[in-house]
Amino acid sequence: MLSDTDRPGGDSPDRVRREGRGSENKDAPPVVLQVYAGQSEKENLELLVDAYQKKNKELSVEIHLIPNSEYTQQMMRIKNREVQADCIFFQSAGGGGYMEE
Repeated sequence: MLSDTDRPGGDSPDRVRREGRGSENKDAPPVVLQVYAGQSEKENLELLVDAYQKKNKELSVEIHLIPNSEYTQQMMRIKNREVQADCIFFQSAGGGGYMEE
């Protein structure tokens, strides 16, 4: 399921949540991966998340799309651990990239 969510605090990037489809342990809390990327990566990221979740149905992915005007500020917040991110897609002149913690 794909849905837009509000921007908490007014300064967080736009978020899109992809729901996991099932879990082997129904009593366990859901696992939600926090993924951050520039807004220009939305289409590519949705394709990657869909493919990932086909093999990892017990996980949910929350995509945080960062507007260009806020990109540097948001990346600094992640770097300074003010925001928790499980996966970050960096904008670069030579193409896309990612970093996992």
